[in-house]
Amino acid sequence: MAPKRGTNLRYLDLSGGEYEADSELRIPDLFVLRLGRYDDITGINISSTPDPNPYLTSEPSLVSFQNVRYSAIVGGYIDAGGNETWEAINVYESSFCVISGVRAFADGENVINIQKGTGHLVSDSFVDGRNKAGRCLWLLATSNAMVFGNRIVRCYGHSLDVDAYVSRTFVGFNELHYNGYQGIFLEETANRNFLFRNNISHSTYSAIDVYALVVGPVRDNVIARNFVADSRKGITSGGHRPSGHWSENNIFVANEARGEFSYGAYEVKHFDTNGDIWIRNTFDGETDQWVGGDPERWRKTTVFEYELIPTGRTKIEDVKTSSALQIFIEANFPQVSKDSYKDASFFNEDNLRHLLISNSKIEADETLVLPSMFVLQLINTSFVPTSATNYPVFSLNNSTLTSVIGGEVNAPGGTAFSVSNSTSCSIAKVAVVSPLAVDIVGGRGIELRDGNLTGIVRVKSSSNAILYDNLISEGGIDVVDAEGCAIFDNSVVGGNVGIAVRETSNHNFVFSNNISGSEVGIKVHSETRGPVQRNLVGFNTLEQCGTGLEVGGVYWSVTRSEKNIFMRNTAKCRDGAFDYKHNHVWNDYWIGNLAGAGPHLLPNSESYSIANNESYCIANGKPHLLPNSESYSIANNESYCIAHCKSYSIAHC
Repeated sequence: MAPKRGTNLRYLDLSGGEYEADSELRIPDLFVLRLGRYDDITGINISSTPDPNPYLTSEPSLVSFQNVRYSAIVGGYIDAGGNETWEAINVYESSFCVISGVRAFADGENVINIQKGTGHLVSDSFVDGRNKAGRCLWLLATSNAMVFGNRIVRCYGHSLDVDAYVSRTFVGFNELHYNGYQGIFLEETANRNFLFRNNISHSTYSAIDVYALVVGPVRDNVIARNFVADSRKGITSGGHRPSGHWSENNIFVANEARGEFSYGAYEVKHFDTNGDIWIRNTFDGETDQWVGGDPERWRKTTVFEYELIPTGRTKIEDVKTSSALQIFIEANFPQVSKDSYKDASFFNEDNLRHLLISNSKIEADETLVLPSMFVLQLINTSFVPTSATNYPVFSLNNSTLTSVIGGEVNAPGGTAFSVSNSTSCSIAKVAVVSPLAVDIVGGRGIELRDGNLTGIVRVKSSSNAILYDNLISEGGIDVVDAEGCAIFDNSVVGGNVGIAVRETSNHNFVFSNNISGSEVGIKVHSETRGPVQRNLVGFNTLEQCGTGLEVGGVYWSVTRSEKNIFMRNTAKCRDGAFDYKHNHVWNDYWIGNLAGAGPHLLPNSESYSIANNESYCIANGKPHLLPNSESYSIANNESYCIAHCKSYSIAHC
């Protein structure tokens, strides 16, 4: 069980020394070992001895977490070199442990090894295999891990190995250079993980490899906005054998490859794939961008780079009405039968039709229905309402591989874009004024990006929707009963709720958004059905809102917030930064969230919950127990927590 209120964490602070590891240093429960940051001259150096203790386990490490909870090592220089059987740090069957600010080395199979358990964090560390260690960081059979802000170099195998049965894990903002086989290896049965904004270069095989070999499939992961450079391959996906040992339903979006790739920047089929979607992945270099392999071994795999528009596209100007445009589209771009592509894989150059409309002011006298495998580009073109426009201006319903790029849409009486039960469609660079700017219902793999939207964006009962780089005013993003969506790098201004994740929404990623002026910045809540569960909400900035982040549910038995993770969000809000327990929560996990100028709001009951409804938090990589009084607490002028009902904690003293 989690530590109860009034139970004290134990701290040991060491500085300015060097220790020989004549035996394995085992970290106990509820214990924080602080050794000074690795760039601090007062830090501790722990190094292995030439003759390790013969009574150590079969995979000894200098520092180990064995069957413990809520423990941490912060700082220090940990060198397991000189003996190929030693690891620097081992975490086994433990939960909610932190490795932060360390400098770790090893010559054996792994530098840092994390197996089983849940909720581990590895941040702000330097991990070096010195061209001897196989893996720099190995995650196996763990969940809800957070790996960010690390610099990982010189491992001859898989530098960061996200291995079998790893789920709901965030890997972001890491730098991985001079790697052996892969920079990041997302493999075997790893599922529902989020790889975001990693910088990877100089890999002898591939920068990022999504692959199933022994077990599988590797599935339902989101690989977004990573930068890869100067490797044999950039990003590759596949599997070693059919019947489930493949890459399945993974989303690759907005990744960037630059430099030299001797075998291509993106290999969409490294043997077998099934249902992967690739959207808007860019390349700047001399070698081939796409490497496909044998199309017979793809299954429903899509590469939809809709902005690669051919010079031979159809062009028209001075269109007057949506009804006239509908007649033109139906005559020149007939609907494609789903039977022709529903079980096939798709590349851009296969049957995608393009229409460019420029210099037009179009009266939206009826809904414009767009066909599948169709790209509509609008330049200096707007759609304006009739006197009683209460229908969608655009319909991308029951469509596949349909895109709208550019244009302005004014629909004050209804919906601008309706996207229902569609697959792999995109709306990009549009300017919209409408109460319901974009309505995504059902379907899979819908992209909305670079929009200037006034109104609400709704994602309902959809999977793998991708929303990024949008400016949304006086509305917000409403995610309802949705699964596996990625919402990142958006700016939301005003409105009642900036981003809502609610009802039965699960396994969604809400990262790196900037929200200001909303009554509630981010709301994770279930009211009529639930639970809202297993969502990752991190690195968001919430400013000038009423409440920054509000979490909970109406009824304990069903409609509650359950097993959601909130990490490194920053809030400076009028009424309170974080409402941890807005009625009912269960097993939510909060780590490193920072309250700025506003008060750090308490929940509406005696204590808030991270695990098992007990009071505990970890701030800035340091576990910190809630106090047992009605006062606030500030630890080391940076870690801070909330206390008893209606008490506050103010950040930065």
